[in-house]
Amino acid sequence: MTEFQIIYSNKAKRNLKKIPLQIAQKIIRAIHELKNNPWSRVQKLKGSDTSPFYSLHVGGYRAILSIQNNKLIVYVVEAGSRKIIYRK
Repeated sequence: MTEFQIIYSNKAKRNLKKIPLQIAQKIIRAIHELKNNPWSRVQKLKGSDTSPFYSLHVGGYRAILSIQNNKLIVYVVEAGSRKIIYRK
């Protein structure tokens, strides 16, 4: 089975640095578990059937992802507390 490549946006990298270290490590581990099957733990964001964004839940935190199946890429758009992540 082919693995997906994980790519972090600059914004996601900055957000992960602001999160407490232990929680950021949990989020990163959860993201890297998606390499073999990116749809195993994600939920499609509501708003449009054609929306390319998915949410990965890790405790009270979320990672917003874009999964590009044709290129085998999981692009991490943003990460943060669930209280503020969806407001943008």
